[in-house]
Amino acid sequence: MERRHNLRSESEPQASNPATRSPSEPCGEVNAPSSEGSRIILSWPIGPSKPLHGLDDVHVWCADLDDPRWNSPNAARSLSRDEWGRADRFHFVRDRERFIAARALLRSLLARYLVTQPKKIAFQYEAHGKPILVGNSGRVELHFNVSHSENLGAFALARGSEVGIDVELLRSVPEMKKIASDYFSRAELKALESLPKSRQSIAFLRAWTRREAVLKATGEGIGSGLDQIEVPLDANETAIVRRPPSGAMEHWAVLEIRPATGFIGAVAVRNPSAKIECWRWSRTSEYHSPRLRGARKP
Repeated sequence: MERRHNLRSESEPQASNPATRSPSEPCGEVNAPSSEGSRIILSWPIGPSKPLHGLDDVHVWCADLDDPRWNSPNAARSLSRDEWGRADRFHFVRDRERFIAARALLRSLLARYLVTQPKKIAFQYEAHGKPILVGNSGRVELHFNVSHSENLGAFALARGSEVGIDVELLRSVPEMKKIASDYFSRAELKALESLPKSRQSIAFLRAWTRREAVLKATGEGIGSGLDQIEVPLDANETAIVRRPPSGAMEHWAVLEIRPATGFIGAVAVRNPSAKIECWRWSRTSEYHSPRLRGARKP
C-alpha cells in the first residue's frame, strides 16, 4: 500500500487536560474525510509544556505539518546531515518541507522529555529503518515512533515498552481487495467482506494502521511481517501477532486514534497496563521552538 507523506491559526487557549484513554476506547472523535492538501482540524487538546511520563504512560502528539507557525528555519537547524540528505531525496517541495517539519518536531518533543537541546539528539537506525536514541540521548530508556500522512504528523513516546504509531488519510482504496487477499487472514477477510461496502474502506484502514503500528513497534517493517499479524476490525483492541514457524502468539494493546478530521490511526504498545494520553502541539506546549517552512540547510 502506498505511503503518503504527509494548528489551527487562531489564538490558542491554555493547555488543557490530556485526552486520556485506556486501550479500550478510541482517542478522538469520529470525523468525516477532509479534502487532500487542505488545512486540518486537530481533535486533541493542547499539550502541557512539561508533561510527566511514568513507566505505563504512552504520550501521543499530533501536529499540522503545513501550519505556518512551523515555517521558520530555526528548528530545521537542529536536523543532522543524514536527515538533510533524506530530505533532499524528495521530488516534491511540499513533501520535503513536511519531512523536515516532522523531524524538527520530533527533535523538539524528544528534547523536552530528555531535557536537552534538539540538535544534541543522536539517532541510530535498525535494520528496517526504525530510529533509536544513541549516545547521551540513549541513556534514558525512551521509546518513540513517528508517522505522517499528508500534512498530519503523529508522534508516540513511551518509557516502559516499545511503541508504534501509524496514521492514514480516510479515503477509498481501489486496491483494497488485492491487498487484503495478500496480507489478511481468512477470518479478517471474512469480517471485511461481511461489512456493507460503505464501511469496508474504514475497516480496511483500521486493520492496516493497526498492522503497521505493531510492526513499527517491533522494528520489523511492513515488508516482512504484514501476513504474520491478525487484528480485529471491530472495537476489540487486542492485536494478535503470530510468529511462524512455532505459531507463538504475542498480545499487544492497540488503540485506535483519530487525531484530526478525516484521518484514522493506531498506537500499539506491548503493555496491557498502558495509559495513553493524546495531545496536539501548539505554541503554549513548546519547550524548544519548532518552526519551519522554507528552511535551508545550516
